[in-house]
Amino acid sequence: MRLVFLTTRTQPDRGLFQTMTRLARLWQVRHEVEIWLASASGGTDWWGDLTVRELVPRDASPSQEPSRLVPRDWEPRFSAAGDLALSEALRDAPADLVVTTSPGTLAAAAAWLPDGTPVVHHERGRSGAQAATVEALRSLGHRVSAVLVPHRAVGERLAAAVGAVQPPTFVLPDPLGAAVPPRATGASRVVVAAASFRPNAQIDGLIRAFALAGDDLSGWRLRVFGDGPHRESIVAMARKHALFDRFEAPGRVADMAPEWARAGLAVSTSAGVLPLPVAEAMAAGVPVVAQHHPAGAGELLTHQVHGLLVSPRSAHAMADALSTLAADEPRRRQLGAAGVEAVADRAPALVGARWEEILTAVVRGTEPGGVPPRQPGSPQAEPAPAEERTELLPHTARQHVLRSVLELTRGVTDRWMVLRGVGGAAHRVVLPAADRLAWAEAASAAPAELHLLDDDDPSRSRARLSASSADLARRQPPVLSVSLGPVVDGRPALDAAYAVVDVEFWEPGRTGLVPPRANEWVTRWRPDDEVAEAELDGVGVRALGWTTQPTVAEVLGPIDAVYTWVDGADPEWASRRDARLAGSAGLATNRSASGRARFTNRDELRYSLRSVHMFAPWIRRIYLVTDRQAPAWLAPDDPTVTVVDHRDLLPAELLPTFNSHAIESALHLIDGLAERFVYFNDDVMLGRPTGPERFFQASGRFAAFVSDQALGEDDREAAAFKVAGVNNRRLLQRECGRTITRVLRHAPHPFTRTAFADTVARFPEEVSATRAAPFRSESDVSVASSLVQHHALLTGLAYESHELDVAYVGLTDPLVSVAFADVLSRRDSDVVCVADHHDWAVPEAVVDQELRRFLEAYFPIAAPWERSAASQPR
Repeated sequence: MRLVFLTTRTQPDRGLFQTMTRLARLWQVRHEVEIWLASASGGTDWWGDLTVRELVPRDASPSQEPSRLVPRDWEPRFSAAGDLALSEALRDAPADLVVTTSPGTLAAAAAWLPDGTPVVHHERGRSGAQAATVEALRSLGHRVSAVLVPHRAVGERLAAAVGAVQPPTFVLPDPLGAAVPPRATGASRVVVAAASFRPNAQIDGLIRAFALAGDDLSGWRLRVFGDGPHRESIVAMARKHALFDRFEAPGRVADMAPEWARAGLAVSTSAGVLPLPVAEAMAAGVPVVAQHHPAGAGELLTHQVHGLLVSPRSAHAMADALSTLAADEPRRRQLGAAGVEAVADRAPALVGARWEEILTAVVRGTEPGGVPPRQPGSPQAEPAPAEERTELLPHTARQHVLRSVLELTRGVTDRWMVLRGVGGAAHRVVLPAADRLAWAEAASAAPAELHLLDDDDPSRSRARLSASSADLARRQPPVLSVSLGPVVDGRPALDAAYAVVDVEFWEPGRTGLVPPRANEWVTRWRPDDEVAEAELDGVGVRALGWTTQPTVAEVLGPIDAVYTWVDGADPEWASRRDARLAGSAGLATNRSASGRARFTNRDELRYSLRSVHMFAPWIRRIYLVTDRQAPAWLAPDDPTVTVVDHRDLLPAELLPTFNSHAIESALHLIDGLAERFVYFNDDVMLGRPTGPERFFQASGRFAAFVSDQALGEDDREAAAFKVAGVNNRRLLQRECGRTITRVLRHAPHPFTRTAFADTVARFPEEVSATRAAPFRSESDVSVASSLVQHHALLTGLAYESHELDVAYVGLTDPLVSVAFADVLSRRDSDVVCVADHHDWAVPEAVVDQELRRFLEAYFPIAAPWERSAASQPR
């Protein structure tokens, strides 16, 4: 066969280069093997005796006109000049099979190779989770016969992201450099690492850890092989930490096998993909200290069996691991011997034969044998419980998960504490890393509804926690996230998204336990730090006393919600409206000001109030402002919801009014209303758990959610809200010398009574004229949906915010059913708005049915103020 690797320029110290060159040398005895460079390169001197063909001229720089085939965010090395050269080279390529190695090379192969030439894509580690690879396989997967990945986790994540169009995927490890590499003696006192001296290589963290270990590593040396632009700064850092003659940076070597044989300990600083040096060090019988990552060293190295896994980016944890192994030569020999056995299947002949088997099957058009990587939802790929799970209130669900996790923890150790999550962050249950294995084993008895979330994608469940116990015991991760099963009735469950509790295992440091990642509260847990009993979310916990106190950013004190609502189907209300409308003129007769759609009741209010009950337990009281009406389903004596009549807010001579601008101008006059309140229209609902900090600051200021939509010019024929907005603009130009350029978002509007009253008092004539208009008029100002916010921005009582994700569904849109399905499938917006109009693309009765189904599915939990159907008045 004539086999071709199609690649861009790669570094000799990278796994892709080493895998390609090792396989090519292995196969070239029986096959024609070539490496084709698909981007401008610096030459072929790296490749030794291999056949290398440069397809793109060296002057085809990506700084010239960019590629028209490969998007710049896929791979920046491609250019328009390179496209031309590649197309000419690939159209008549004499190859039996081409192996692509990046999204860009896959795009080139799919575009220009002859149709009969099979393509196999070799996907490396970290890029498997990136958008470029996913997009390439989604759009070009039909042209790919197989995908080969070096690690199980990479295949799983690709399959999850690409979906049903993912080609057959096979896990093939990187081959070692020699069939029988030289072995370490176990007596060496040298710590060896192989890394690129580039940003994020974390060699600086290794140097700091080596220095932190201090006298524990007396007599040991640190030797880091590799090269890169940061080499000089790394050497300077070693001098800063007074390592001097104990640190060596010999540069890049062609063959690391002899260097591993001279090592006493190996270190991997990569927190991402499994680096090939880990396997090579294990093959030499050297114990490895590596940073934990599910798709990194933890894919191959079992904690305390072949070496030690430590928390990513924790110099203290790395220092402790180095100190532990440096002091115990028998254990180093034991771990090293176990490592040799673990990588026996990576011998070049074995890996090369498996590659060759799959590539040969692809060329022949037969099905490759073997087992594809596990499907998402593993490690144990256990089916979900047969019973249906009922969705809980999110804050109730978080209580349940926290109690369950604490029950597991109490059965393992007496030394634990909880760090409170701030700003919607998960609470953290903290215990020593020494108890990590015992906790993992105890997790086998966890309640069935608890799920372990995916390390890289917390919105996705890996498996039930109890089913993950063995995998956790093997990997012993520094952090794991626990929640409820993330799906209810085929849709994302919001209680699960909010009920996450993190478990952290803190490593020993010089002065106490140190966290695997930063937190809001502490940098270490010292032995003399006392924890006290406390209450968190209604659950008894142990915590450092001061960590239970509110932070300066958290919003405290009562906050109320206010709604305005009418039932346009009420005949008494309709007769009052018709009487008022008779004789009206101007904007009052415009459909946008007084049309039926403005008053149609589709029961949105019930579900909007449910959204507050489900997602905003911090709301103290709800005020429902209406005109001598109340929903039939609302319990009249409920202490949370108070009905406020228009007559309680406006003078009798101005009533009845059907002008929302008039009614909204008096909201601050509600008796008993808190200083801070949030105003809702009934077609606006909270879409997920949202804290008060999204609407207010601890200083007392409130958010003005300014839209990207321009207010525009003065147009008396425009929609009523824009007419009022232009009037607002005139006021602020006249009184403040400032102008309004944009409208406010259709969303919940937070206020303070102080700011509201201040604005009304500043513009008394315009507000009085608005209140006197029974329908929206040309002279209206929109107090609650624009004027207060903009005036408060000028007076320092508000701040502009764009931190609100709103899902807007127009009920009269032709694709309304698609919009409903999309919003329900994601359930990830802060706010959901279902807006009515007058001109229907889909029959109104059909939309009513779909709206009801959507609202029931999104907000399934009835609020305590809802009457049952049997108890509602007839």
